[in-house]
Amino acid sequence: MKHYTSVGVAETEIVLLCCRSSVTEKNLGKIRSIVDFQTIDWEQLLVLASKHRIFPLLYTHLKQIPIHVPGYVLDDLRTLYKITAIHNLFYSQTLLKLLDHFSQHEIKALPFKGPVLAESVYGSYALRSYGDLDILVSAAQLRQAVEVLCRLGYLPKNNLSFERQLRLCRYGKDGAFIHPKTKVVVELHHEIGGFLREKWTLETLQPFFCASELLHHKLLDLQPEMMLIYLCVHGSRHHWYQLDFVCVVAETVRNRPGLDFQKALMLAEQFGCRKMLLLGLCLSQHLLNLSLPKDICRLLDQEEGLLQFVKQVETRLLETKHSQTGPLGYGKAVIFYFKVFDHAIDAGYCIADKLFSPDGYDLAWLPLPQRMWFLYKILRPLRLAYRFVFYKKIKHEK
Repeated sequence: MKHYTSVGVAETEIVLLCCRSSVTEKNLGKIRSIVDFQTIDWEQLLVLASKHRIFPLLYTHLKQIPIHVPGYVLDDLRTLYKITAIHNLFYSQTLLKLLDHFSQHEIKALPFKGPVLAESVYGSYALRSYGDLDILVSAAQLRQAVEVLCRLGYLPKNNLSFERQLRLCRYGKDGAFIHPKTKVVVELHHEIGGFLREKWTLETLQPFFCASELLHHKLLDLQPEMMLIYLCVHGSRHHWYQLDFVCVVAETVRNRPGLDFQKALMLAEQFGCRKMLLLGLCLSQHLLNLSLPKDICRLLDQEEGLLQFVKQVETRLLETKHSQTGPLGYGKAVIFYFKVFDHAIDAGYCIADKLFSPDGYDLAWLPLPQRMWFLYKILRPLRLAYRFVFYKKIKHEK
């Protein structure tokens, strides 16, 4: 397979048309028209698909029009699709085994994102790329869940001791464990909600549980309204730097016809993430032509500053320069957070949390005994400042 190192601009149209799990003749016709009347740099197209993690969706569309696509492009996409399908099937089977082990120890667990999201929203575990398994357990059973993982051969990903990794999990950061043989990465959480001030725990989410299926096995999932809110919060946490974040929001709406938007809006306002929900819906509407109810469209049009903010996010999201990919730097992230949060105090809390709460890098950088962990709240800002100055100097020298 070729190694792709640059991205194009015109190819963005094709990528946007392919950002859906169902193949429509209307979209295929638009793709044919683009290919017939524009010069396509296929290598750049594959780079764009890689950047936005939508290889499987691109393949399911382009394989329908093989006479319009160079053979090597379809070959590369087919190979990547098969690799993704095998990877996702193995991760799905591993998740079911883990949930079974948790059940044997009477640990209640909610799997989210990963294979569950791919199956419930995209209709197939093979249609969405992901790299780990996310599992939510209660804070009271966190130690027990970590012990189960360790007995199954998983190790803390940051090469930390059991106790240090457990304490880091309680901070809500870097709860990643990796199996040295299978290389499966499992992230344990006792709360989710990204950077919200009031995180969601297993107990607070219980009223929003519903049944789902994965490889014909029953498991817990979140109701469509709550899942939609979580995905918009998750995309906002990562500054919407990949189309995958927008695509999964759009597919949640498209493939859940009974979704109650008013309930979602009410819950989002209650959780302080109404702007994030509206941002996710507006991005999906503008970029992926998502059809929304008329009252929701009016709400998006009337929301002060939303359309201008969406335009800024879209511009950066579709930026083709390599240096502009990835999450925002700290300075721009601060501005972003004050725009995306419903309340300024929540944005301030998020910024303070990112600035002072230690993560795995801090613990690896300077291991401190537990009684001295309070020093990390001083050392972390210093480490971040050093990294900022260091990388800025390197960039300037280049």
